[in-house]
Amino acid sequence: DIHGESKAVALSEANIIAGIGSLAAPLVVSTVVSVGLGWRGAPWFTLLFPLVAAAVFWKVALPKSPFQPQGSTRTRLPLAFWLIVVVIYLSVSAEWSVIFWSADFLEKIAGFSKTAAAACISGFFAIMVLSRYGSSRLVRNFPPQQLLLIAQGIGILGVLLFWLAPWSFLRVVGLLISSAGISNLFPLSMIETFNRSGGDTNTASARATFAAGLAILTAPL
Repeated sequence: DIHGESKAVALSEANIIAGIGSLAAPLVVSTVVSVGLGWRGAPWFTLLFPLVAAAVFWKVALPKSPFQPQGSTRTRLPLAFWLIVVVIYLSVSAEWSVIFWSADFLEKIAGFSKTAAAACISGFFAIMVLSRYGSSRLVRNFPPQQLLLIAQGIGILGVLLFWLAPWSFLRVVGLLISSAGISNLFPLSMIETFNRSGGDTNTASARATFAAGLAILTAPL
């Protein structure tokens, strides 16, 4: 709401930070384990991040949202919004299913060692960050729905190559290509839900994130 016409860029850049968090988490755990503190030391180490954030931003005041709900009146969300919510469910399902199962697939089907499979997943998250950064630049000049279709095509191509390629090298290439597409499905879909929310971005965000959480809970299982 605060960024107005630039909300697509703001949402894209927020998801870059989320991608960096996904990349940082396994690196923090492996680093803490390697210095002898064990994996249980990782949650304590991550307390440094909010402390640093508090030191840097504690004087920054968040402006009020331009959108103010009118009492108990609720905006009726249009059908186009709910169609995008379905897209969000399927997009997050694809993303988290790949994250949950690709390492196991590489080890048991493609014959990788556990270490090599884990390294490939780190590559997946690294490509996720780079791809979301690229998307945040592109969304300044291209419609989000056009970029969403392109991301879907890239994701499908990557998953099929990862799944069906006859050689291990091509499977890894497919995994990285899938990351370039899949990683942008959620942020681009979220932009589309806000564009179709009729101004009620609070309700739209609640419904869309519920769909995403439901996908994480159900799809990998």
